[in-house]
Amino acid sequence: MLLEQLTRAIAAAPADKFWWGIAGASLLMLGAGRIAYATTARKRLIEDTPTSRIRSAPQGFVELAGVAGVFAGEPIIAPLTQQPCCWYRYRVEERSSNNADRNEWRTLESGTSDDIFKLDDGDGVCGIDPEGAEVTPSSKRVWYGNERMPWREPPAQAGLFGWVGGKRYRYSEERIEAGSELLALGHLVTFGGAAPGVASVDVAQILREWKSDRASLLARFDRNNDGQIDMEEWEEARRAAQAEAAQTGQSAALAPSVDLLSKPKASGRPFILSAVTEEKLRRKQTLMAFVSLVIAFCCGVGLAFSLLSRLR
Repeated sequence: MLLEQLTRAIAAAPADKFWWGIAGASLLMLGAGRIAYATTARKRLIEDTPTSRIRSAPQGFVELAGVAGVFAGEPIIAPLTQQPCCWYRYRVEERSSNNADRNEWRTLESGTSDDIFKLDDGDGVCGIDPEGAEVTPSSKRVWYGNERMPWREPPAQAGLFGWVGGKRYRYSEERIEAGSELLALGHLVTFGGAAPGVASVDVAQILREWKSDRASLLARFDRNNDGQIDMEEWEEARRAAQAEAAQTGQSAALAPSVDLLSKPKASGRPFILSAVTEEKLRRKQTLMAFVSLVIAFCCGVGLAFSLLSRLR
């Protein structure tokens, strides 16, 4: 009975609404199918890429695992909680005053850290340039308040009581904490050998400081003016940082190289920073692929049913 009513409703629907609906469902099916395929391929890539030790890791796409940390010098501070960390992402939202049920939120401010931090696997230290990475953080907090910007860590139950109390602002912050176990997949480049008397950690620290002022970094090293720092330009920046470290005498140690993990240049290769285990990451990818596949399947069935009902 219900199926017959639905068939009649589809057959009687105005042509413009029907075909717009068909177009929308088709796009959703194709998008969900693409996500399912890409996620499955990514899961397989994670499974097939062995974990390398930093000291002996090959150049190119690698998987590394170790403990996240920060280089000496200027700390990385999460804007909302003012907590030191290795990486952060935050958002400040305001409850919409134009919505009758007051459940819509408008983003006022957001940001993501792109400061270089380090990964230590006990065998070596590698710099991590997180720009463009897909990050699974070690901590995530959502809470509410009546001020545009909070200046402290929220209480444990802030999210629940903030929602019940009808607070005006919603805050969310994700962090990779120093000392967190970190799984990283990306493009590894070893920038030459360090000069005598210059340690790789010193060079990486200088690069991190330069990267925090992106405009100056581009003005100094972006030779082809494409708004990006490519591998050759990074090598030039490394040599300049190496010379500065040697000149200022920051270290008397000798290190053979400076390792940096960043977003792969080749399309289709992911850049993943995950503060959860590889097993949990694989389960997450499996669930995402399954849900996307179900959505694509349901859209396909709905499209076939609608076309048959309309055209028969």
